[in-house]
Amino acid sequence: MKAKKEKPAKAPKVKKEKKRKGKAADVSTNADAFAAPVAKAKKVKAPARKVPADVYTLVLLLSFLFFTAACVMLYLDLNSYN
Repeated sequence: MKAKKEKPAKAPKVKKEKKRKGKAADVSTNADAFAAPVAKAKKVKAPARKVPADVYTLVLLLSFLFFTAACVMLYLDLNSYN
């Protein structure tokens, strides 16, 4: 029988401490404990542009206007025969 090869033992991973909101920073690790806090620069979002009316709405509007104009012209034409 063949003997299994032994794998070298891995070093245990060091877990990083999670930063938690509301807890004070450790003074021993922070050299500037009494310095003014540095404010993070907030990204300013550009205001969203209003999208102009889409083509479908424009076609409906033009169709309505042409239909109305045609009805008015027809009415005026029929009215002139009286």
